[in-house]
Amino acid sequence: MTRASVAVFGATGGCAGFALANALKAGHSCRTLTRSSPDKLRASLLAKGVSQKAIDGNLTALQGDAKDEAMVKQTLTHDGAVVDKILFGIGLQTFVFQFSLITPISLTDPHVCETTMATILRAAAELQQELRSVKKPDLYVISTTGISDGPRDVSIAFWPFYHWLLKVMHDDKKKMETLVKNSASSPDRGFEQYRVVRASLLMDGNGKGLEAIRTGTEAAPEIGYTIDRADVGLWIYKRWLEPVKDGDSNGAYTITT
Repeated sequence: MTRASVAVFGATGGCAGFALANALKAGHSCRTLTRSSPDKLRASLLAKGVSQKAIDGNLTALQGDAKDEAMVKQTLTHDGAVVDKILFGIGLQTFVFQFSLITPISLTDPHVCETTMATILRAAAELQQELRSVKKPDLYVISTTGISDGPRDVSIAFWPFYHWLLKVMHDDKKKMETLVKNSASSPDRGFEQYRVVRASLLMDGNGKGLEAIRTGTEAAPEIGYTIDRADVGLWIYKRWLEPVKDGDSNGAYTITT
């Protein structure tokens, strides 16, 4: 198996963290950018079963903000070249409760996905010119169900929860996805192909395994209730961070269990 270089944003989050753990165990060279101390990330990876040897040999953990273009460029560069793959899993922020019937719950940064994705897209495009790179990385994005332009991809029972309580977070995810889609048509974009995974409601279980995960597309979504973060990370790794599954194309994929 070819060992890829992977840049991961949002690695302290559950889904991206589990994908990273699988990649490190398999020997891929991974680079991360986190606001918190890299020691926190390393402890999280050890708890996910990654050996100290794999962490020391395969992980470059940087500390900084994904809105800082210079730090993003450093994260995207491996051995003087652009990484092979980018995984975007930013999204978890501190909830803010507010006196509003329309948006009772917000985030400390309600535009975190949109602004960090814009920075990454800009940095990746500029690196193509600065490094005179002949290759472009593939971009993989962790998003959510409930924001599709196609058929309904979430249970009706969850509709009020998704479109009322989580409205601010989902609006941010939608804007993030729009940035990626619009960039995909530009010849000056900094990535080759893109995939978006829209997971159903995330849980903190141990995972049910790859066989239990049902996969759909935006046009033909699989509708379910929940999925463990461990399963999302495993699915991303097996589907995209290993050699990409034949037949997958640009667009959004729904997963649930």
